[in-house]
Amino acid sequence: MTKTIAILGGALKKNEAGEWVIDDNAGNHLRVLAGACLWEKHRDWNFIASGGNGQIGAEGGPAIALLMKEALVAEGVKENVISEESDSRNTFEQLMALSRMLEKKEIDGIVLISNEWHLPRIEAMIKYIAELQSLRVVGIELRSAEEVLLNSDPIRWRPVIEKIRQSDAYREMSLKEQRGVEQIRNGTYKFRK
Repeated sequence: MTKTIAILGGALKKNEAGEWVIDDNAGNHLRVLAGACLWEKHRDWNFIASGGNGQIGAEGGPAIALLMKEALVAEGVKENVISEESDSRNTFEQLMALSRMLEKKEIDGIVLISNEWHLPRIEAMIKYIAELQSLRVVGIELRSAEEVLLNSDPIRWRPVIEKIRQSDAYREMSLKEQRGVEQIRNGTYKFRK
């Protein structure tokens, strides 16, 4: 069975030159680096870069899936193994898109990569939201970008990741995600349309 590495897009920002880039404040960029790292070990796996330019993007910006695909190619991943899913605007829509792909048998198994602060909310969505049942059935594998990178080269990645973990942006995202998990569990989570 050929697995697919699904990388959920986070957020975009403009750099100092005015170009759209993946926001690296809370470690979003680590998702792409971790995907490339996994591909080094599993070159028969495919990719889905997931994320549009709605809530997780920025006004007038490109789809984050496109920027992730470009970043993966820059890291050495072959362009022909990367699919873009650019209709989703948030985590729930990204998971729904993956669920539809599984139901249509477009993909066999998924290794989903996101940040460690994001995975508990993803896991709660998969566990508690009926529309995501196909993701429960297939046994989607959730991997944190931080874990993948630390396992691949701890000397290189430990200082980078520790610096990110100490940032205000990381702490804010962690708290926000924890609140989201609690809201999903108690049925008060607000899904943005």
